[in-house]
Amino acid sequence: MMKNQLMKGIVVLSALVSFSAFAAKGSYTCEAKAKEVENQISYAKAHGNTHRVTGLTKALLDIQQYCTNGDLEEDYKEEVQDKLEDVAEREAELAKARIKGDPDKIIKQENKLAEAKAELEKARAELEAFYAELKAK
Repeated sequence: MMKNQLMKGIVVLSALVSFSAFAAKGSYTCEAKAKEVENQISYAKAHGNTHRVTGLTKALLDIQQYCTNGDLEEDYKEEVQDKLEDVAEREAELAKARIKGDPDKIIKQENKLAEAKAELEKARAELEAFYAELKAK
């Protein structure tokens, strides 16, 4: 049973780390987000999807009107801070499990910690990608 839980944790961690690698290929600044929506509008128009064009046009207007890179930066930083707090909480829970000495609880907490660390790395990757995108402008 412990081996099964450990394998499950490894699979979850691998999936999250893989997702982090792809996160660096997204749109992180307001300008990039707008460009991505414009591309989606073109695609939807080319395929006659008028409902999608309507929704995407509204999304583009919202980006143009409300999106600021300063707000995005704060959001990315806040996400990193939240994930740091999650990691600290998971480390404390693991320490408690180790004190109790229950192997099943230890494995469970180790898996939760690994997942929290992977989510932290994803958040950090998004913040770094945001800065890289800003710098490339």
